[in-house]
Amino acid sequence: MTKYTFYDPFEIKRLSKLNPERIVFTVFARIQELISKIHFESFTIPFEPTPSQAAVQDFNFDENDTAVTPEQMSALVAAINVTNELDAPIAEIGAFRGVTTEIMASTTARRVYAVDPYAGYGGADSDLGAFENRTRDLPNVFHVRSTSGEASRHPELITVSFAFVDAVHDYVNARFDGTTWLRKLAPGGMIAFHDTDSRVFPGVMRAVWEILNDRANPLTLFIHVPGLVILQRH
Repeated sequence: MTKYTFYDPFEIKRLSKLNPERIVFTVFARIQELISKIHFESFTIPFEPTPSQAAVQDFNFDENDTAVTPEQMSALVAAINVTNELDAPIAEIGAFRGVTTEIMASTTARRVYAVDPYAGYGGADSDLGAFENRTRDLPNVFHVRSTSGEASRHPELITVSFAFVDAVHDYVNARFDGTTWLRKLAPGGMIAFHDTDSRVFPGVMRAVWEILNDRANPLTLFIHVPGLVILQRH
């Protein structure tokens, strides 16, 4: 590990492209992504199916507006249900078109803070419009139009009961987002990572593997279905 492992990539991007620190970080990020790709098999996480007593079977959503599969959605809702006894809000890092936001908010009375700057990386004005249309009638949804790092300083997000990380899918961003929001988890809370297991996004799997296997993190594997890992804090 180096100091760059925990840097906020979006803060670095505020620097000039000729800034030495940004140049070094960019090289670091590309090397880490290459390492993630070469050693992809080393970061395998065992599969853990959705607990039958927590699984949710009957709900519908538009699969054209999300990369989340029905199996992954069931796992997310199962985790939401298990953490419903916690009072702290939910943070969704990367809201896109609001499909998961709508379902999560409809499954709980907790506040759901959807963090997405809608400034590239899969977030355009049309996606923001779809998000607003889906969530406008949900009183417990609050849009935080900022980056993950900026949102982590939001006064209402000092502690969270559940975090769903589905933002930029490379090692430096997934590691930063995971580490940042893990620190905010209440005991018994959970953090979910989307787009794991894919060789297209090798850095995501590596970041999640490192977080799970870091002895400093009091975590256990709650659910792992193809493309989604959910960890629970002791």
